[in-house]
Amino acid sequence: MQFQPEEQARKTVCAGWQISFNGQRMLYEQVRPCLAGLLRAQHVAEDIVDDLQLIAEEVLVNVLKHGVSEQDPALIKLDVHLREREIVLDMVDNSHAYNPLNGISQPDMEMDFADRPLGGLGLYLVSALADHIDYNYAQGQNNLHIRKFLVKA
Repeated sequence: MQFQPEEQARKTVCAGWQISFNGQRMLYEQVRPCLAGLLRAQHVAEDIVDDLQLIAEEVLVNVLKHGVSEQDPALIKLDVHLREREIVLDMVDNSHAYNPLNGISQPDMEMDFADRPLGGLGLYLVSALADHIDYNYAQGQNNLHIRKFLVKA
């Protein structure tokens, strides 16, 4: 894992970090506390910290589950940008093209837990917690751009 503070290129950026790792399954567990520490140091509200931890974890687990194999680990980069009114998470990985936004649908919340099919809740939670999500695949990389507003409009 690397910590690389970004230069303040724009006045609206208050802080920025880059968290990179090589796709090893154990290392994704370190992202959640690392992200929380960085955001808490900037006095981000605890409910937003919690939301962003869950978002980052669910997206990383999804990449590790669907985008990589033991023989072909992905290189994953998470850029975190704290701006005046929002926090932006940019997740980039070099696994095969896989749009995690395809097929996100409202799960049946009335269904008994034992009858519920596996999967699907994590990305539904991501889409519910984030204020805006974009995906594209370019130059052999998946790019997921997630925005979370600091203050609701």
